[in-house]
Amino acid sequence: MGMKETNFYNKVLPIALERIDEANSIDLATIAQTLVLLKNLKITVDSNLVKSIMNSVSKMCLTDRIISEISATNSVLILYSFAKLNIFDEVLFPRLLELIKDINKENFEPHLIPLVLYVLSIFKINDLSCLSVIFEYITEYSHLMKHENLSNCLSSMARLNIRNYSVIRELVQNIKKLLPSIRVRELANVMWSLSKLKYDHSDFINDCFNRVKEYDYIDPMSHAQIFETIKRCNFNKKDIVDHLLRKYIPIMRESPTQVITQVAWCCYVLNLDKYNLIEDSLEELSRRELNKVELKYLNKLYFLDHSPIVVKNKVVYSNPTPVNIFKMCTRDVNSCVTRVRFSPQPGDSLAVAVDSSGYIRMMDLKAQKSSNYKYLENIFMENDVNLPHLCDFSFSNSGRCVYVSSSDGFVTISALNMVGKHLNKDNNLLTIHDTYIGGTFCVYPTPEYDFMIYTGGGDGFLRLWDLRLMSTNNKYNSQRNSPEIKAWNKPLVSLWAHVAPLSSMSLNVPGKIITCGFNENIRVWDSNSLVPIQTIDGGCGEMGVWDLIVDDKSSKMATVGDSSVLSTFEYECDEENFVCKNHRKIMYENYVNDSNLDFLSDDQILFMNWRRICQYGNNLVIPSLNTVNSVKAFILDISSGNIIDNLSCQSEPGSNNQNISSADVHPNPDVGLILSGGLLFLIFTYI
Repeated sequence: MGMKETNFYNKVLPIALERIDEANSIDLATIAQTLVLLKNLKITVDSNLVKSIMNSVSKMCLTDRIISEISATNSVLILYSFAKLNIFDEVLFPRLLELIKDINKENFEPHLIPLVLYVLSIFKINDLSCLSVIFEYITEYSHLMKHENLSNCLSSMARLNIRNYSVIRELVQNIKKLLPSIRVRELANVMWSLSKLKYDHSDFINDCFNRVKEYDYIDPMSHAQIFETIKRCNFNKKDIVDHLLRKYIPIMRESPTQVITQVAWCCYVLNLDKYNLIEDSLEELSRRELNKVELKYLNKLYFLDHSPIVVKNKVVYSNPTPVNIFKMCTRDVNSCVTRVRFSPQPGDSLAVAVDSSGYIRMMDLKAQKSSNYKYLENIFMENDVNLPHLCDFSFSNSGRCVYVSSSDGFVTISALNMVGKHLNKDNNLLTIHDTYIGGTFCVYPTPEYDFMIYTGGGDGFLRLWDLRLMSTNNKYNSQRNSPEIKAWNKPLVSLWAHVAPLSSMSLNVPGKIITCGFNENIRVWDSNSLVPIQTIDGGCGEMGVWDLIVDDKSSKMATVGDSSVLSTFEYECDEENFVCKNHRKIMYENYVNDSNLDFLSDDQILFMNWRRICQYGNNLVIPSLNTVNSVKAFILDISSGNIIDNLSCQSEPGSNNQNISSADVHPNPDVGLILSGGLLFLIFTYI
């Protein structure tokens, strides 16, 4: 069993450190491996002592005496020890890897190969020359490996995301021979690795699942890996899934937090809530201390299916400081939320978002219900795989309808029924086709009437539409370009407002329409005569104005573009005049956006760089341009220009590119809730 007396090792190891100059390569490998064994046995050793010993091992390995006599086997054992202790030595590793490339295959034991791969995978070392030697060895000697060696090779290849299918096939062929005797831990590792590597061999995967059914006991980590495999492979054999659930439920509450979180999330994605597993998992997780990743998935699950949760006596959704409450993923790395809004009614709890992948997402915050819907596909483009992006939407003044605009120039009016039931064709009230060349970038109902809407788009025109004149038969069909269909699409007014695309507008000043454009300035129009009253330099840089906010109560206006500058104005107006004064430029972020945008061809890139700002009280919420920092938006005082707070969100693992493009504030100031959306997610934040 070995000696587990901590004091003994804390006395002996300093002696080994003191006399390490006398060690040969075998001694160095033995000392390093001893530290790994102590860690595995959870025998506490002073961490500074461990670091000092490993530092001395590294220095000794680099001496001419050791380098000249160390074997490839001892090189592997020393590297493996560094990896298990999570110590990366950028000088030592390349030297020892060079020695491994010169292995004598006849004297090199097969179990050492997965150890080398483990080291490379832990530190993400893609040394092609070293990997080619290892893969050559696997191809020649994998038949001599045990099932744990084969499993570990696949696991390391999965972590490195190396899809060398000839090597994978060789490993799989030998695993097949050992399948009747393989332990569940190794089999789960194999299944997880093959699913991550997208190995397409349904017969073998089915054999693995059938073998899983034969085990009397499956450990928690194996459950997590098998459920992850089911999720990735979309495996749907109910008897095997049911067997796994019945095996897992009795051990769920004793499982590690990571396992409970992962299995619950997989079951949600797969719509497997048999035996009340998700509910029980969330109940158990609410009693535990969670890290950020675990809390993220917990919040996702509660947002999608449940009411707010108390974690360790802390109400997650009611922290008075800016904190992410929950996220709702778009599940498409190329998608971006282009507009988020709360219902304009202060008593409502409805939030809606549209994105560039064509989805509309509806959330009832009180009921904690939500629905994602591919909007255009199911309303009037059932068979079109190249759906247009959704550029913008607005609520009707009553909050009971939404006006949605797209990159193909459509404007669709839909009724909002109960959230939790998807929009369908019956909700679609009206569709206006071909409103703009280059897409419809903004849509707003007039403050007086829901049936009168203004639109702006890619050709720079401002158009006014009376929905009462539209036909209920104005639906999409294969003959949408026919004169009969287009006859219903005539606007009341069509005004060339900007040379470049019209990006945003405001109807907040009575009797005035304020528009702005990409590569353009701000223009103020008389809403009755549609005569331009004033042209104003937006002060937002070469790319013009991307969005504007007009607060008629304080007579202030703010604009943003693609630079880190906020332009603010005060204005005076009467029936005939509109005068801006006290123009200020506020640098709120030291960041330069070097994206080269082409409005005509790179509309997806445009959406991912677009920013929609919002106002609450005397403050503005402005999305950050910097996609690397955790700060996703700034909250500025519109009068002083001072940053008073920010919205922060840690990026998803493996990604630092999750920026915010749109934000909105709940119309009831007592609620104090901000909705924000951008690349991959929606976030709700208390302010």
